[in-house]
Amino acid sequence: MGQGYLVGGGAKKNGFLCPVCRELNPAPNTRRPPSDWASLLRTDFHIKSLIKALQPAPTMTRRQGQRTENPCSLHGDKELDLYCCDCSVSICHLCAGISHRGCLQVVTLADAASDRRVTFDLQKRELLARLGRVQRLRTDLDSAIRDLEQQRALAESAIRKASQDAVTAVRRRETEYVEELAQRFQTIYGGVTKRLLTADQQIAACKQRLELTESRLAGSSDAEVIQGLSSVLDTDILNVDTKKMKTLLSSLKQVHLEFVPFVPKLNFGEVVVRADPEVKPDQQTAVRKRVPPPLPPKRQRSTTLPSGQGVVVRINTPVKVRTISAKFREDACPPKLRDILVFGAENILVVTDWANQCVKTFHSRRELDSRLALGGKPWCVTRISDAQVAVSLPISCQICIVKVVPRLALLSSFFAQKRYSGLASLSSETLVASGAEDGHPCVDIINLGGEVLQSFSHDVAKGTQLFSYPGYLSVLPGNREFIVSDRRKAAVVCMDVSGRTKFIFQPAGSMRLQEPAGVASDGHGRVYVAENRGVVRLTAQGQLDRTLLRLKDGVEDPRGIEIGSDGLLYITNAQDTIVVYRTPM
Repeated sequence: MGQGYLVGGGAKKNGFLCPVCRELNPAPNTRRPPSDWASLLRTDFHIKSLIKALQPAPTMTRRQGQRTENPCSLHGDKELDLYCCDCSVSICHLCAGISHRGCLQVVTLADAASDRRVTFDLQKRELLARLGRVQRLRTDLDSAIRDLEQQRALAESAIRKASQDAVTAVRRRETEYVEELAQRFQTIYGGVTKRLLTADQQIAACKQRLELTESRLAGSSDAEVIQGLSSVLDTDILNVDTKKMKTLLSSLKQVHLEFVPFVPKLNFGEVVVRADPEVKPDQQTAVRKRVPPPLPPKRQRSTTLPSGQGVVVRINTPVKVRTISAKFREDACPPKLRDILVFGAENILVVTDWANQCVKTFHSRRELDSRLALGGKPWCVTRISDAQVAVSLPISCQICIVKVVPRLALLSSFFAQKRYSGLASLSSETLVASGAEDGHPCVDIINLGGEVLQSFSHDVAKGTQLFSYPGYLSVLPGNREFIVSDRRKAAVVCMDVSGRTKFIFQPAGSMRLQEPAGVASDGHGRVYVAENRGVVRLTAQGQLDRTLLRLKDGVEDPRGIEIGSDGLLYITNAQDTIVVYRTPM
């Protein structure tokens, strides 16, 4: 019908007029014949209904008076056999030609229902796929929970085993204490009984002689009694030294056998919960910002002597080699570095960060830099073996043993008897530690169990108190002498392992040390001291050699100081950076 209308005269040059609204519809392709434009005509359901009404009525498929299965609410005798997609409502043919004439998409109810079935089937498939994913995720969660329960059971077994081992060690130590007590008691008892046995023998001899004399006097005459009594009185029959016995009694009363218990907090392990169980602690490498390569050192200035001999004299001043930032991405606050250690031939830098409660390492290859949280505020660090260091935690009275290579890892820790801050290594088994707990500053030599082997607080020769706040230590070459910096006394003390003082550097006036901190020594025995104003160097005899660095050289509040195997001077600067200098000889 549409083709006949267009061919019959409805077509224009660029389109055709709509037979209903008489609006011009542009042709999709003017080169095509008008008969192909009929697809653009809207369906006129009113005309279609009229045509259907003029057609012969089909054979009745239902009885007269039978009601329509799905009647239209507006046209009760018409069936809802169409669907308006624009209004989302079922309609009849009359509704399509009247109230829904302007709608763009009207389809049969069967087609709409088919589309709904297809859409529902697609939604059903998607829902089933999501349900499968959720079920698989739920299964994985159940498996993870079971694994976590197994880990808890294994950890509980490990705790119980460690507890049993600790009990066994305590029982063994108990036996040792009892044996030691018995041995000491036997030593004292043996000496006393030996002396008492001699006194008992003398007393027995005296009693025997008295009994014999008494029996003889009983049957004697008066003259014999007088003579025998005189002989008894003139003879000291009780030859017992009562003065020695009194001395022995006094000494014995002063002896006290007792047991002084010292039960530190048990620390035979640690419950660790890692965010990623597949990443080991020693593999957790911090991501750091890339630091540009160091600039080449400036050429030292030179001058010529006035005599014109052409002799060039180099000005002997320290040269800054590079600066290293100590901040990691994991840091919660700006770093506060307290000490530094140059570790191994690779010159690995190990620093303690007081503010972030961790130890950090810096390598020549920056991707190897690492960070280890300790759960306490660290102060000093010292090397105890080719792969391990000891770190002091003064607030918690702990000393931690940390593995440095290949990555930082906490190996063990033990509780000390005092709040040690300064720490240096005499050997792989002994440390020299300093602290000022309860107003009793001292320097102790301890083992790796926290037992105090020796303690120094006064000058052996003068008897005067040596320390007020000993904060940092350094062992000199040979491991027989060590250096102590005292912050409050503004002094540096050198002493040997027997407690004898070698020298005390405590200048006055303008050369007075301003809150001395870290100390270090080089291969020549010279001592380097960090203070608020910079760094000074002392001779091996404790005399001022020279002032190396001052604030004008870029040094600000240095704390830790160390000499590397490359001869460079490493300083913690402004508490958050590490500055490296090449120092004059």
